[in-house]
Amino acid sequence: MKEKKIVLLIMILLLLTGCGGKKIHKDARKYQNGKCVVYYPNNETIRDYAMDLCESKEEATHDFEIKELGDFFSITYDTGKSFYVTEKYKDPELSIINKDIVSDQLRYAMKADGLDIAYTSQFILDTAADSLPIDEYSLTVEDGNLRIYVPQYDYTLKIPLCYAFAVTGKDFGIMTQTYHKHRFIDPQRPMIALTFDDGPYSTVDSVIYDLMEKYDARCTFFFVGDRFSEKEIENTRRGIALGLEYGSHTMSHEHLGDYSDAEAKKRVTKVADELYAQTGYQMKIYRPPYGERNTSMEQSIGMTAILWNVDSRDWSNRDADTTYRNVMDDSTPNDIILMHSLYTSTADACKRIVPELIDQGYQLVTVSELMQYLGIEGSVFGGR
Repeated sequence: MKEKKIVLLIMILLLLTGCGGKKIHKDARKYQNGKCVVYYPNNETIRDYAMDLCESKEEATHDFEIKELGDFFSITYDTGKSFYVTEKYKDPELSIINKDIVSDQLRYAMKADGLDIAYTSQFILDTAADSLPIDEYSLTVEDGNLRIYVPQYDYTLKIPLCYAFAVTGKDFGIMTQTYHKHRFIDPQRPMIALTFDDGPYSTVDSVIYDLMEKYDARCTFFFVGDRFSEKEIENTRRGIALGLEYGSHTMSHEHLGDYSDAEAKKRVTKVADELYAQTGYQMKIYRPPYGERNTSMEQSIGMTAILWNVDSRDWSNRDADTTYRNVMDDSTPNDIILMHSLYTSTADACKRIVPELIDQGYQLVTVSELMQYLGIEGSVFGGR
């Protein structure tokens, strides 16, 4: 008899705490359609979802759980669907405080979704952080994502809640992650690699950095070690932060064929060692001056030799219009374009080249990215 009372007491406790069955909340509302019953809090969005659960009129009972998470409460159904609300079941009032993340995520997501507009120069300009009309955006939280409706593209952006604190300044009770800029490349769309030899030269490099940042593009530089200085190294740190690529162009632009394989290796790797010591960036590629190379030298150096298949001849013409025409007339998918960051005329030509290549459908990538997405491995690569 005593044992029966204990069992009965346990059952009552389970029912009261919601354990061992559906938890029916004292302030929940009830909707019934045929044999289907669903409980929902006093929230219009969640009510609509709850009613949709019973559209089939099949026998079922759906309830939700409430958990306090950070500044809000999560409403999670047994279907796995979740919402965030305030204590009074109101939708969170949210605003964007970090436009850089929204800009980056919007570009990434729309490219990943294959939207052609995302591969145009005007889209890139219009989605720059300073250009985003965030006052027009509506924000909600659902299924573990911050959902941002972007009316000018009729697009709903989903940002994982692990970044939501950085975007809105609100705590959603989710372990936050440090945000790193995302990069999306579509292997089915054409790519091209712009390369710049003979730097560093901050006068020209800085203009190219500005263009790469403005158009969310990438390129590759091949540096001559004797041109390193404190000023040039500091400027190069900016390019590294932008995700640009760097390779060796020997210490003093010498003919590598004039040296033994061992000495040629020193002339190449010394540049890499010095940049690593100054910035922590590790070069993995090099460009032999004048394109001079041989198999034994490449094996000795142990880095990938990068050649080219489009020559802008900027070193010869020193004219922005001619450089522009040479690049635009000869460029095809998967090309490596040779330019030099010693001439202001090259920088001026790139102000036209970069957006026009993008509008022709090209993704501007580093040489290593081009190799990766083409599935190319080896000791030498010159585009194709």
